[in-house]
Amino acid sequence: MPLVSPGCWTCRVRHRRCDLEAPMCKECTDRHVHCHGYGPKPAWMDGGSEEQKEKARIKAAIKENFRRVKKIQGRARRRASDLSRALSETPASARDELSATVITPRSPSYSSLPPHEAAEPEQILESEDTVNSHPQDEPVENNVEASPTPLESNANIDPQEAWLLMHYLDRVFPWQFPYFDSHSRLGNRGWLFSLLIKRGPLYHAALSLSSLLQSAMVGTEEEFQRKHRTLDHHSRALGELCDMMSEKGDRLREDHAELAEFLTCSFMLISFEVRHGDTLTLVLKN
Repeated sequence: MPLVSPGCWTCRVRHRRCDLEAPMCKECTDRHVHCHGYGPKPAWMDGGSEEQKEKARIKAAIKENFRRVKKIQGRARRRASDLSRALSETPASARDELSATVITPRSPSYSSLPPHEAAEPEQILESEDTVNSHPQDEPVENNVEASPTPLESNANIDPQEAWLLMHYLDRVFPWQFPYFDSHSRLGNRGWLFSLLIKRGPLYHAALSLSSLLQSAMVGTEEEFQRKHRTLDHHSRALGELCDMMSEKGDRLREDHAELAEFLTCSFMLISFEVRHGDTLTLVLKN
């Protein structure tokens, strides 16, 4: 069946819709398949044995990439299991210390958010409650004393990651905590922002959840999943969280800032698992 639109020669032989990006399309690069570009018809595309050999090579590369992703998934699940056990062993007194800071998430449908509660990322500079024209009137956040982060550590944030971070604050946070009141005497989300900009496990957990929900919202889950961005951030969040537990141990309870990041990141990963389901496996098999 001929393709409706032109594409790279790899997508043509696979009968896939090509995104036409140059010099290599994302359909190929995201699956670690060689993109044959958009130039003259390759010599191997002869409708005979050479074309069949190239198809076999492409198919093998896709299968190998799928096995790699499944391996990463398995490692992430094992880390999640370790995290769950660690949380169950955390004394209740340590968790209660942050009860006024960490908000228990609810689980309404993400797509049910009213438009006025789901501003576009560009509106963050106008709507974000962490920015106030009268800062002296805002209550001071004393629940978490986060260590200052040098500006240099945030100077080279990837634009896509910056977009996902703003998307989390604008869209995902209201989905997680629909009853959060920015005018509460407990304060705004400054404590959360101070933890996010540390770019630790919480940062990557927020990006993974933001990516997952953004793709579901706009209906481009297949396009998103093939980039593996969600899985990469999710795996990194789990890895750094496990490293934090290994390095800090019992001392984690004495550092309120890191304990807040630990518990908040745990809630974030739980939200991810609730929303994630088994869609990643189903999409990657295609």
